Amino acid sequence: MNKERKIVIKPHWLKVLNMHADWLISKGYTEKLLGTREPDGLLLDRIKESIRQAVFSTFWEYNLEKFTVETYGQFANGKDKVVFKLNYVLDPAGQRLSLTSLTAALDDVSMDYPIERNTPHQLPPATSVYRQLLTLSNKTLLERIRNATSQPEPKNKKLKKI
Repeated sequence: MNKERKIVIKPHWLKVLNMHADWLISKGYTEKLLGTREPDGLLLDRIKESIRQAVFSTFWEYNLEKFTVETYGQFANGKDKVVFKLNYVLDPAGQRLSLTSLTAALDDVSMDYPIERNTPHQLPPATSVYRQLLTLSNKTLLERIRNATSQPEPKNKKLKKI
């Protein structure tokens, strides 16, 4: 028997989640805008579940709870895959959820975007992050090619005649 699990969350945290949802949607962090094959709303469900777990784990002790929610985006007609990690801190005593940073990776290149004071304007749009990663990836590739082609060739030692 496969029952669908319903995520229950208190009204205050639902209001906080909706604020963060608006923020993420405005910056292009939705399954549809990221071009993923995941169902719409899955990222928000992951955040909601993480909030629920964090609130539960801090029920007896009001410690700050850190968690990361991961998603991905496909760009350049699915050719490039960017992994996005949204890093949060939940403060149960202050009843606050803060997005503290975004980490994004394309192939072997990654970038961190710190977000101070939970301000929406510091979260870069997903498409801008992709363009920055692509530029950095291309520069890294060019540098590797230059380094590979500029290696000095071993010198041939001349043999002495006897």
